[in-house]
Amino acid sequence: MTDVLFSWVQLSDIHIGHGDEEHRWDQKLVLDRLREDLPRAMALGAPRPDAIVVTGDIAFSGASRSPTEYDDARAWLLSVGAAVGLGPERIFLVPGNHDVSRAGDRGRQVARLLTALRSGGQSPDAAIDEALRDAGDRALLAGRMQGYLKLAAEFAPWCSRTPLPPPEERVFWKETIAARGGLLVRFVGLNTALLAADDQDQGRLQLGKQQIHLALQPSRQPNELVVVLSHHPLAGWLSDGAEAERYLQSGAQVHLSGHVHEANFELARRGAGRNTLRITAGAAHSDKLPRDIPASHGYNFAAVVRGASGEVILRVWPRRWAHSSKVFRVDADLLDDGAISVDNALDVTLPPAPPSGGAGAASATGATNAAAAGADAAPSPGGTAAAGRPAAALTGPVELFYFYSPEDEDLRKKLETHLALLRKTKVIRDFSGQSVEAGATVQEEVFARIETTRIFLALLSASFIASDYFDGPEMTRALERVAQREAMMIPIYLKPFDRTDNPVWSNNPISAFQGLPRDGKPVSGRDLDAVFTEIVRELRMAIERLGKK
Repeated sequence: MTDVLFSWVQLSDIHIGHGDEEHRWDQKLVLDRLREDLPRAMALGAPRPDAIVVTGDIAFSGASRSPTEYDDARAWLLSVGAAVGLGPERIFLVPGNHDVSRAGDRGRQVARLLTALRSGGQSPDAAIDEALRDAGDRALLAGRMQGYLKLAAEFAPWCSRTPLPPPEERVFWKETIAARGGLLVRFVGLNTALLAADDQDQGRLQLGKQQIHLALQPSRQPNELVVVLSHHPLAGWLSDGAEAERYLQSGAQVHLSGHVHEANFELARRGAGRNTLRITAGAAHSDKLPRDIPASHGYNFAAVVRGASGEVILRVWPRRWAHSSKVFRVDADLLDDGAISVDNALDVTLPPAPPSGGAGAASATGATNAAAAGADAAPSPGGTAAAGRPAAALTGPVELFYFYSPEDEDLRKKLETHLALLRKTKVIRDFSGQSVEAGATVQEEVFARIETTRIFLALLSASFIASDYFDGPEMTRALERVAQREAMMIPIYLKPFDRTDNPVWSNNPISAFQGLPRDGKPVSGRDLDAVFTEIVRELRMAIERLGKK
């Protein structure tokens, strides 16, 4: 088992107020679906977050195009926090280039300052640290993101600080959080948008040494994770970006950014074991594209996890918009086949966990199941990725549990017949409500069997979906065990039901698991012997993978 010590959701490039009327309505639809996806992703094993981090471009024009951009952003961010039980004191923001209001850049003082700082020259006038030291210049730069700074005052870390510093003292920040298991998390909010001005920003922005010093001092403790937030990736976008990356790699283990609208993971390695994991989030709502080109909206969950042997890893669950079903699903392009998360080792040393698992020991929030990759990912039933294997090794027959409607008993029995060879050779032991032993109540036996089952088979039909078992306490407990990596969930499409472009179905956790038959066509109306033979072969291979753990 694993301990979840700290977790977050990363959002980026929301662009509130962007585009024409159609695009803005599309934005509302997508952002609603993103918020609705959070509990669905958690039901599949992603962690309940301890924080939400937003890596810039919250608005589209720094409120210069529409005065309500940040009012609308505030309402949406608070609704996202409410969806996962977090208030504004745990929602951290940094600005992006679209959080700069360019309306005042025509003023002589601002124009001269920006021209000098964006010139790339070697004179003191071209160094952003000199501008940040000068009170007047610093106020000019802060004034360009007045709308963002007003919004940021209502969120972490500023909403908890009294008295509130003036705007020019809030352009970047640092906050340390005491997490579970002795872990410290240092969030550093860098501002890469201070010099953002136009479509020629690339290579003309600066970070400066002051912000780097903020990130790296005091020196990181062995039990401390330093997470740097910025809107832009550093190298290639900032004139001092390559040097800034080298500095940060000496003390920061994780760098979260956005801006490029394409999700990506990159492990930057340097001597003495100094590695930095760079995670770029996709845009929560990306640019308008032609109707035949799928949008690439995205976001991610992440968790600091202590493994059974004491190792500390960062586990990331990337989520991406599925154009065909209009919901968020696993971003299979970033993961191994069948996985719903990816693990990376962290250079963090923690005190030993107490025998009981300690504070924050794994609940349903810390684990993954590779079976849950969904149709877009085309995983193997049961999953094989290291991040998604059930925790316990096989020590005897694998217990199977059928979720089904009594109206489908004939097809369940047909499947049971095809499983006879696995049953007789003690590879499996299966259970249905009719397997209850004398003297036991059905409910007691059902819940007892759920606790020992390794593979749940959901026999899907309209009758089953209409039954209490589809979303009752038995299924809830089964999905909890799946999320804890103690079991697998494999849907089997018995009979037709409405699942095409149906948000009620697509928002149900069962819909995200790879089902059988693989072609997604119902069993009924086909050659039953042939199709059940195919299903049993897939189940046998899933069981073999469990045994190879």
